Amino acid sequence: MAYEYEPANRDPNRCKASISGEGKYGSFHAHQCSRKPWKDGWCQQHHPDTEAERRKQSEEQYQKKLARSPWRQLQKAHEEIAQQKRLVDELAEVLDAILDAMIGSWFSYTKLPGKIEDAEAEAQKLVNRAYAVLARHQKEKA
Repeated sequence: MAYEYEPANRDPNRCKASISGEGKYGSFHAHQCSRKPWKDGWCQQHHPDTEAERRKQSEEQYQKKLARSPWRQLQKAHEEIAQQKRLVDELAEVLDAILDAMIGSWFSYTKLPGKIEDAEAEAQKLVNRAYAVLARHQKEKA
């Protein structure tokens, strides 16, 4: 960000930005920009709007570069693995419930034959739940 040149001998026919000089001791001695004013007393390079646009473009380029970096790709892979683990855990819970329902239906069938329809309905609910988990995962992935 350019700072306004403050000394009393500031030339109004030049940009009001304060810039560092060149040479051996230039960085210690600021002077007024030599360009002609473009808008609001600032040259095109040092105008605050132009500098903000340049910073925005630079940040966008940096974010694109960062997205292609090996570190970010590894982070995305870890996120995908964690999502897959959550899916496997949810499906394992559903499978356990289905197996419990099947085992329970076998015992209820051997002991109480009238309860088999209830067990089949429970198993169907659990299968539908498994399909819902898979559908939600596909929607999250898209």
